[in-house]
Amino acid sequence: MKSKQFTSFLSFFLWFTGLLLMLMPLTLKCQDRIESISNQLNVLSVDVPGLDRAVELSASKMPIQEFLRSIAIANKLNIIVDPSLNLTITNNFTDVTVKDILIFLAKSYELEIAVSGKILTVSKYNAPVVDVGPKSMKILVDSTTGRITMELKNDSLCNVIHAITSLTDRNIIFTPELQNRLVSVFVKDDSVNDALEKLAISNNLAFTAKDDYYIIYDERNNPSSKQSQSGINSTTKPASVFGPAPVPFQYQVKSLNDISLNAQNIQVIEIINAVSQAARVNYFVYSELKDLVTLNLNHVSYEEFLDHALNGTKCAYRSENDIYLIGERDQQGLRTTNVIKMKYRAINDISKVIPDKMKKDITLQEFPDLNSIIVSGSPSIINEIDYFLQQIDEVVPLVMIEVIIVDFQNGYTLSTGISGGIGDKPVTTKGTVGPGVDITLGASSVNSIINSLNGTGLLNLGKVSSNFYLSLKFLEDQGMVKVRSTPKLATLNGHEAEMKITKTQYYLEETSQIFANASTTQTKVKQYKQVNADFAVTLTPNVSSDNQITLQIKVDQSDFTGTKLDANAPPDQVTRSFTSLIRVKNEEMILLGGLDEGRVKESGSGFPVLSRIPILKWIFSSRDRTKSDSRLNIFIKPTIIY
Repeated sequence: MKSKQFTSFLSFFLWFTGLLLMLMPLTLKCQDRIESISNQLNVLSVDVPGLDRAVELSASKMPIQEFLRSIAIANKLNIIVDPSLNLTITNNFTDVTVKDILIFLAKSYELEIAVSGKILTVSKYNAPVVDVGPKSMKILVDSTTGRITMELKNDSLCNVIHAITSLTDRNIIFTPELQNRLVSVFVKDDSVNDALEKLAISNNLAFTAKDDYYIIYDERNNPSSKQSQSGINSTTKPASVFGPAPVPFQYQVKSLNDISLNAQNIQVIEIINAVSQAARVNYFVYSELKDLVTLNLNHVSYEEFLDHALNGTKCAYRSENDIYLIGERDQQGLRTTNVIKMKYRAINDISKVIPDKMKKDITLQEFPDLNSIIVSGSPSIINEIDYFLQQIDEVVPLVMIEVIIVDFQNGYTLSTGISGGIGDKPVTTKGTVGPGVDITLGASSVNSIINSLNGTGLLNLGKVSSNFYLSLKFLEDQGMVKVRSTPKLATLNGHEAEMKITKTQYYLEETSQIFANASTTQTKVKQYKQVNADFAVTLTPNVSSDNQITLQIKVDQSDFTGTKLDANAPPDQVTRSFTSLIRVKNEEMILLGGLDEGRVKESGSGFPVLSRIPILKWIFSSRDRTKSDSRLNIFIKPTIIY
C-alpha cells in the first residue's frame, strides 16, 4: 500500500516538476518584457522629461483610456491607447513618476507598451502559446466529398490553419497579429469555405475567399481588407478612445489620394479612426473630438478629407514624419510658424486688412525689414491667410497727376474830379498831364488863373490864401495778371495727393501792460502776427480694372482783398472752395473752372446838388470807380504707371 502511495506521489512530483520547467521560459520572458519596457522608457525620458515627473493620482473605476489621457495631457506626453482595451483602473498613486505608473500598469494588467519616436502605444499583451501538455485537434476531412468536421477548443489558430491546409490542399493565410490567437468551434460535415467562415465568425474574426486562397484577419485592425473585397462597405466601427457607441457609415479607401465616404451626423473621431486605419495612416489624436459632422466626399485625398472633416471645429492637423497629429488648434504640437513674404504690397499695417475671424486663433507680427509677416498658429489657418494675402498681393498702380493752374486777373480803376482845400503850408504846383491828368496846383498858380479870368472884365474873383491848393484828377489805370504753374503729383492707387501754395501777410498787434507797484507804469508791446492765404488741391485716385480713374478732387483757395479796416488791422480775405468726384480715362486731360470772381467798387464826394448835374459834376465832385475780374482754371491729367 505504501509502495503504491509512494509511486503515485513520485509520478505527481515528476509531472509538476515538468510543468514548472515548461512554464519557466514563459515566466522569464514576462520578466524580460517588463525589463525591456523599463529600458525603453528610461531612454525616452532623456528627450521626454514628463516621464520622470512625480504625480499624485487617485482613480476609482476609471477607464484606462481616460486615465492615460489625463496623464498624457498633464505631463505633455503622446500616448495612444488601443480602442479595444476594456479595463478600469482603481488605484491611488502618491509621489511616483509617470514612468513607474506605466511599468506598473504593464505588469499588473498585462499590457504592451511600444515606443515609436516620442509616441507611446499601449495595447493588450498577447502572450505566446505554450503547449502545457499534448493536445489533439479533431479535424476530419472526407476524402470523397471534401467536407470537413472540426472540434476545436482553445487551439492555436496557427496549428489549426496548418492542419486544414495539409488535409485539404487549400492555401489559407492569416494576418500577423493572429499568430498567437486561440480559437474554438464545432463544425460537422461542412464545406471548407463554410467551415472557415464559421470558424472566423465564432472567434470574432473576418473571412475572405479569393480565387485560390482564403484570408482570415481581425476586422478591427484591417478594415481595408474587407473594403478591397466589396468596395464601399457599411459596417459598425469599434468605439474609439473618446467617441461614443459605434455608429454605422459608409466609406471607401482605394489609396491615400482616392477616398470616398458618406457620413450623416457622425462624431468626427469615428470617421477619422475608420478612414485612417483603412488608409494605413499613422495618426495621433491629442484631444477629445466630440463634434458631429455630415460629409459626402468623392475621390479626395487624405489631407483634403481631414480639411473637410475638421472644418468648422476647434481642431486641426499637422503632418510630421509621416504621422498626422490631430487636436485643438492652440495645442503646442499643432502650432507652426511661417514667414509669408509680400512681393508688391508694403507690409505696413497689412495685419489690419486680414479678416478678424482669420486672426482669432493665431498671432501675427509684421517684419518690415523683409517685407514679410510672421504667422504662428494652426497650419490650416496659416494656409488660409497665405492664400488670402496672395490674392491681394498685386502690383499697386502708381498714378502720376499733372496739374496746370492758370490764374487770370483783369481790372481797371477810374479816378475823376476836382478837389481843393487849405493846407498847413503853401503847396508847390506839381503833377502829370499825360497819359493821365493828375495835377496839384499851389496858391500862386491858382491866383494866376484867377487874374487871367479877372482881366476879361466879366468876373472879379479875388485871390486865394497862400496855403490854398487845387487838385485835378482824370486817371484810368488798367491791369492784367496771368499766373501759370504746372506742379506734378504722384501717389499710389487709393491714396491721397495734396499740393498747397501759401501766401503770408503780417499785421501789427499792440497790447498794453500795466504794472502797479510803488508807481503805476504802462508798457506797450508790439507783435507782428501772420495771416495765411492758401491755395490747396487734394486729389485721391482710384483705378478700375479697365484703366479708368475715379478722381476725388477738393480745391480750396483763399486770397487777400487788399483792404483793411485799419492800418494795423488784419487784411481782409476771400475764400473759394469746391469738391468734385469725376471719372476720367487714362492720360485724358480735364478742365476744372468756375472759380470766377468779379468786383466793382464806386466811391465819390462833391458839392451837394452840383455834384449830380451832368457836366458840372466833373468840376464839383471827385469820383473813383474800380472794376476787377479774376478767373482760376485748373487742368488735370492723370497717368497710370505700373
